[in-house]
Amino acid sequence: MLYTLLLSHNMPLEPTLAKFTLPLLAALALYSTFYQSTLNDFIPYLRTLQASASPYLPDSSLPLRAHWTGILVLDRLAVQFIAFFWPVLSGEHPAFSLQAVHFLGQGYAIWTLLLVEAFRVGNTWRAVSFITVWGLLMENGLMAGALPVFCVVHLWTSPTVQLKVLGKEKGGEKATGTDTASLTAGATTNATALLVHPSELALLPYSIALTAGLPTLFVLISPTGSTTQQFYLVLRQLHPLLLAIVHPILSIATSAVAPIFASASSTATPHYDSPTQRNRAVLRSLNSVYTFATITAMVTQSGVVALILASQTTRRVFAPGYLAYFAPSSVFEPPRLQAFDFSSPSSSATATYASTPISSWATGAHQFLQYDELFSMAAILVWATALNRAGVVRPGDKDQSGIRSWLALLGISGARARTLLWCVVGGPAAAAIQLVRERDEWWLSGEREEGAGIEGSEKNGKVA
Repeated sequence: MLYTLLLSHNMPLEPTLAKFTLPLLAALALYSTFYQSTLNDFIPYLRTLQASASPYLPDSSLPLRAHWTGILVLDRLAVQFIAFFWPVLSGEHPAFSLQAVHFLGQGYAIWTLLLVEAFRVGNTWRAVSFITVWGLLMENGLMAGALPVFCVVHLWTSPTVQLKVLGKEKGGEKATGTDTASLTAGATTNATALLVHPSELALLPYSIALTAGLPTLFVLISPTGSTTQQFYLVLRQLHPLLLAIVHPILSIATSAVAPIFASASSTATPHYDSPTQRNRAVLRSLNSVYTFATITAMVTQSGVVALILASQTTRRVFAPGYLAYFAPSSVFEPPRLQAFDFSSPSSSATATYASTPISSWATGAHQFLQYDELFSMAAILVWATALNRAGVVRPGDKDQSGIRSWLALLGISGARARTLLWCVVGGPAAAAIQLVRERDEWWLSGEREEGAGIEGSEKNGKVA
């Protein structure tokens, strides 16, 4: 896969490199989804469905509700959501359903990570802080297109990217790593950008569960194909907007009950005796949210992987017709891209390449989502790796004893090995969370190697 190749590359994914890689991923995502889906007749079929006055759910005789708000654009978006995910719910394409479940868990984990970034003190009123807009673009447009854009905007604008250990001038000489007081003062000023108010972090898992998890549950328990199920499916697509409403309400409702939930402007805001105590308190709250997101990713990752392995090793458990559906290539591997023909007018491109139309609506939707997940996971890993490499110094990586010596022969550092392991255990989203968590722990725990940080900043102009 693309994100595995990126991780195994020897060139460090510094923010500068990621700033050019992420736009490329966004362009490839748009090409592999919208353009390719136009060539295979999937999008033309969707347009026909949206224009119908009385549409039916694809490949069924059940009615598709087409009128929701009376606003044409919004109603057509609702038809798009319902029609796209209908095969996942109907079960007519098991490989599509399995991949959608996997992407759902990875997507919720990524959403949690992005919310944390939006709430950081250093990102206040910056472009990435308007997370509701970004979330709606990812849910209602294309995650693989909007997510790389969010990431590259973050790398360009956020002060949390290039954090440095600041030394102070003393007697005409720069302070060394043994000057603990000066290092702590400089480091505290930088680390402030990473802080998130404890109330935001304490409530975040509950807000996500109510606004994203609950509508998803209602979709699953509603009668298949019913108007009720269609309503909850549309509601689930709007979960970023729901969170923007529910999260402040929860904050107000709970602040009077427990001081930890108090808003940042409240007099009940916890008092800390020192910046180090404050940073460690925030880090504990961050780790709780990261654990929640990691478990979310791991549940779907382990479930899907276990089902695939079981289908391939204990074939008697599954009906013969399902074995092909549960093959790893059927679930995750998208079809080969067709080359763009620059010699053909855009108006005739569809007719020129319509020789390979989709066999069913479910097949077209599955191919679209396969590319969506592929480039989304690649983008989040490129971004998280860039943040990690820019913000963490690893003097211990020079230890080449034991397994690290074998990994070094393969060009794999301890950090890369951990990331690859997390990709297997919890998926790319879990790996990205651990990369950001490691960066936060390095800056907020107060246990980092200060001397190594100064050395890195003096040699390279940054901690990398």
